[in-house]
Amino acid sequence: MPSAKHETPIALIRQSPDLLAWLLRDMFDAPVPDFRRGRLHAADIQIVQPSTLHADAIVVFVDDSDRTVFAVILEVQLAWDPGKLRTWPTYLAHLEGELDVDAALVVYCPMRAVADRYRTHIDSAGLSLKLDPFFVTPDHLPLITDPTIAGRQPARAVLSALAHADGDSVRDAFPALAAALANVGDVRSVSYYDIVAAGLPPEVSQEWRAFMTETVEHRFLSDHLRSLESEAIQKGLKQGLEQGLEQGLEQGLEQGLEQGLVQGLEQGLQEGRIEEAADAILAVLSARDFDIPAQIRSTITSTTDLDVLNTWLQRAATAATIDDVLVQNTTD
Repeated sequence: MPSAKHETPIALIRQSPDLLAWLLRDMFDAPVPDFRRGRLHAADIQIVQPSTLHADAIVVFVDDSDRTVFAVILEVQLAWDPGKLRTWPTYLAHLEGELDVDAALVVYCPMRAVADRYRTHIDSAGLSLKLDPFFVTPDHLPLITDPTIAGRQPARAVLSALAHADGDSVRDAFPALAAALANVGDVRSVSYYDIVAAGLPPEVSQEWRAFMTETVEHRFLSDHLRSLESEAIQKGLKQGLEQGLEQGLEQGLEQGLEQGLVQGLEQGLQEGRIEEAADAILAVLSARDFDIPAQIRSTITSTTDLDVLNTWLQRAATAATIDDVLVQNTTD
């Protein structure tokens, strides 16, 4: 099953396709043609035999006339796979033949040793067609911790955090990431927030979520989730008043109101978090084009254990099948 470490860079490129052009031009000084914007292209490579190869992502870059001027294939490699030395040339040859433009292969390797191994085998290839991929490692992506820089380069800030997700210093990037999210609009900020949360180790991911709710005092929620939270707070206040009045008759009106308000508000907020988590799971699955059976939808919306829901939410971002999200029905 694909991991979050594999899927989050791909998700980022799907949100910000122009990032690939920046990697080629700024990191490798590649002669990138002038273009107006980049857009996603179908990543399935159909060949003559009855089979289909699937690249991680393909972006085409077009000019002001919407004419394709070049293309980039993105592959994320977490480990050595010798078969890629055969399939990568197929990707490139097919795409260049289909679009009649030059195409580049960008291979993102979170581990430098993996990139070095591929380079060694490519350099020593005998009569085989020589590949010339652009290998991107954390060495190319210094961690961005300056909020000003991150605000100007949001996608790069997120990619740099993913590249250094396993290091202790990634926590130093939280303020910069918050600045990045504040500058990309409401819709994309939700996606960036989820990409960062899914790409970090579980413990650090929890710290990231806490930072955004407690320090920044802002959670990047959809309008629907904000509405649910507001309803939950109002429900909690109402319950608090009712409990406070009831307890006030026995313990004193002032003490009862205070205690009832606190208890009711906490209960309402907890219910809001549960509804928020369930809704987020369904939103992620829908965004990944999963068909959600009614039984699974009912299981998700009827679950009241917030820890279980948070576990399912993390799985939803990377699961290969919808059944993998609810496997064993328990937290990891």
